[in-house]
Amino acid sequence: MDGVSEYFGVQRWGIYLMQDENHLADFDVVGVSNAFIERYEQIGG
Repeated sequence: MDGVSEYFGVQRWGIYLMQDENHLADFDVVGVSNAFIERYEQIGG
């Protein structure tokens, strides 16, 4: 997932890759706090 910032021209981003309907396979985020990530996951993004 390296290079996402340059490709899209953004400073903050997050990618969640799902294995199937409700199973997270992998995720990566850059430029946001852990508190933001936790809240985002609580409300279902």
